[in-house]
Amino acid sequence: MTENEFKKHILENRLTANAKLVMFILLNHKNRKTNECYPSQETLAMEASLCRNSVTSAIKLLEEKGFLTIKKERLKNSRFTCCFYSFPIVSISRDEQSNEQSNEQSNEQSNEQSNE
Repeated sequence: MTENEFKKHILENRLTANAKLVMFILLNHKNRKTNECYPSQETLAMEASLCRNSVTSAIKLLEEKGFLTIKKERLKNSRFTCCFYSFPIVSISRDEQSNEQSNEQSNEQSNEQSNE
């Protein structure tokens, strides 16, 4: 399933508005090569304008519905745990990759021109 199909599936699924919002924010943080991201719940809460408990509930629902998987790791010499979110059913189609590469090249050219 491509990322665009995945986004459409999220919108069509019976999820809460908070879960949909948190999911789209997670997708914005996603590394396209690893299909993972690791924003803190505080970051997600701030970007979604939600309280941390709402973010926690949304993430739990998304995990239960199979939209994401969570791997938790304790940071070395710390009492904090880092959550790695991955999206097992998202892949990038060749068309999306070529569009992304041409957008990056256009941005680089624009930056070079503005720096001159």
